[in-house]
Amino acid sequence: MAARCCVGAAGNTSGRDRCRWCRRRVRVVRVERGTVDDPTVGELIAINIHPEHWRHGLGRLLLRHVTAQLAGLGFGAAVLWVVAENVRARAFYEAESWRFDGTTRVDTVQGATVNEVRFARGLPRPNGLDQR
Repeated sequence: MAARCCVGAAGNTSGRDRCRWCRRRVRVVRVERGTVDDPTVGELIAINIHPEHWRHGLGRLLLRHVTAQLAGLGFGAAVLWVVAENVRARAFYEAESWRFDGTTRVDTVQGATVNEVRFARGLPRPNGLDQR
């Protein structure tokens, strides 16, 4: 399943302008079904925002939107991977109720070997009860 970056991310812009605005500032948001061993768990693959646009709320809006989309698709939980040394990203996800679940891996990202940690969170149920 895919979530487009422009949905709800630009705040006070609308329609086609919102999409153009967002494409210039946000690279990719992608989620996948069944990439984890458990088909009830969705995985957020990436949210990449240019550093010039950090601290404007785009990442938070996108993360909340994707989290809601995953819940709407029927996932009971979600996971994502973060470079272990990326303290800024880890704090960002923790502020949004994601928690390091103890799982680690070594991955290759753009030709570099990196240590990653997995963050997970429960997703809201359709009746509004939260599974965090």
